[in-house]
Amino acid sequence: METYNDNLQKEQNEQGITVGLNTMNDLRIAGQWGKLIAVLGFIGIGIMFVFSIFCMLFPFDEMYRGAMPYRPFYLGILFFILALGYIFPVIYLYKFFSRAKRAFLYRDEDDFNRSIQNLKILFRLTGIFTLASIVLTFTWLIFAVVASIFAF
Repeated sequence: METYNDNLQKEQNEQGITVGLNTMNDLRIAGQWGKLIAVLGFIGIGIMFVFSIFCMLFPFDEMYRGAMPYRPFYLGILFFILALGYIFPVIYLYKFFSRAKRAFLYRDEDDFNRSIQNLKILFRLTGIFTLASIVLTFTWLIFAVVASIFAF
């Protein structure tokens, strides 16, 4: 004898999930905001790349010899690495926006599924980067506390 949950599971497998007009409109609005954030992200990445190249190529050591505790070249490398890491979430955000727009315009289920998949990858990358930054922050905090204890 089949239970209610078995029947419900069978119906969902046969029918699939339908998406209403309100959900499609919400996807369209999220895609528009995603476009804005992606464009601003690409602009920010461009600025970071220009700044990193500027710091790596120009001889700031002679001008700011005692003002900075490290060479500006290292700051350029840091910004270059950060820009490389930041480009992946922005690319997936852009892919989400373009697929969401296409899904709304053409009512295409494949574009809808791919837009949600790109959104999942975007959130996964953002979560990984957030956890990595928290771990690095606490690691540097512990290092700073231990270094300050042994400094006295």
